Amino acid sequence: MTRSVALVLVASWVAGACGHSHATPVADAAPEVDAPPAVCGVFPGPPQQGGRTWVVDPNGDDTAAGTDAAPLRTIQAAVSQVSPGDTVIVNDGTYSACVPDSTGSCAIASLSTGGTAASWVWIHARDPLAAKLVGSGTTAIGFDLANGVGYVRIEGFDISALDGTAGAAGVDLANGGHDVEVLRNHLHDIGRTCTDTIYGITGVFTDEPNVRIEANHFDHIGRLGPGENGCAPTTDYWQNHDHGVYIDNSGATNIVVVNNVFEAMTRGWGVQLYGQSPLSAIHIVFNTFVGANPNFDGAIVIAPPGLSDSELVANAFSDPRNSAIWIENNPTSSDLTIDENLTNAPYLLSDACTDDGDCPYPTVPDNVVATAPMLVDPTNGNFLPAAGSPLVDAATARPDVARDYLGCPRPTGAAADIGAFELQP
Repeated sequence: MTRSVALVLVASWVAGACGHSHATPVADAAPEVDAPPAVCGVFPGPPQQGGRTWVVDPNGDDTAAGTDAAPLRTIQAAVSQVSPGDTVIVNDGTYSACVPDSTGSCAIASLSTGGTAASWVWIHARDPLAAKLVGSGTTAIGFDLANGVGYVRIEGFDISALDGTAGAAGVDLANGGHDVEVLRNHLHDIGRTCTDTIYGITGVFTDEPNVRIEANHFDHIGRLGPGENGCAPTTDYWQNHDHGVYIDNSGATNIVVVNNVFEAMTRGWGVQLYGQSPLSAIHIVFNTFVGANPNFDGAIVIAPPGLSDSELVANAFSDPRNSAIWIENNPTSSDLTIDENLTNAPYLLSDACTDDGDCPYPTVPDNVVATAPMLVDPTNGNFLPAAGSPLVDAATARPDVARDYLGCPRPTGAAADIGAFELQP
């Protein structure tokens, strides 16, 4: 059985359903105080057949064999040689060397070869979050996948300090690629510079199909505002151009954003849906959003001309401004499920018209507003639900989300917990 409710603000929008339309899983970070690696279980690796292992170490040599005994020095040296089924293991340490592009900016790792459906390329830190990609100078991108590259997983990296003068991305998925997993990374302090660029600064950007963004932590992404380190911007782009995840245009279909933490996203939104053409099959489920953009409502913005066959389900929103979700540009929708979300803001949805008081906020059934999520200690990076939290056992269990941010089983009680974390017994 399905139930639909037309929203007050946009008559063609549809919200809610007794049953959910789920994405086909594509795949599987850490708070500002880095969380330990998963303690409940192992995130399964991607499908691989054959292939070899390349090892990278800060003390290696890019002319070496790429083995444990003779590691390469840069991640780029490894990814330039991969074939389907290969694994790149990156040892603990800092990696800043980058590959320039025609604009003068550069990426720390730029992939021109990927895997196949049966044999993915898997690039992962040997120890979660101990391999650190740290920008230097004009470094604008951590991992750059373009020109048709697909079947790649990027896992376990700490990515920071990328230059945002002309835009930036921790992981950039653009221009014809497909089938990528971004898993268990900490993307933070990206683009923290003074700039009036119109281009966005993001943790993960995608305009490609079949992308799964899971168990990452996004925080402090975006340019400086007035008075920060002497910054004096001449536009207001600093208020809303920079995001944790940026999903853009119709090529971005079957996108799964699940079990992530978005914290201190003050220069835009945790997740932005945008573009000049409609989006479809966008699944934003079981994420935790903490903190507000002081200049705009919501932790998610929906701004493409249309959105279909999509869902925003079982997300926890702590302290957003006025609402959990901001609607822009009067989009149309069909088969859109907005269900089982919880926020302590007074409203679930808001729209630009409310700035002038011209229209009311809508009520969306089967969501909870004005209710504290009761996180254990978000100030110190502990976003688990406390005992007695209204997040606990409040969401429908589903087979495509069988674990949480830490790899712990989901559900453990009578139902699943709302947000990125499942309270363990």
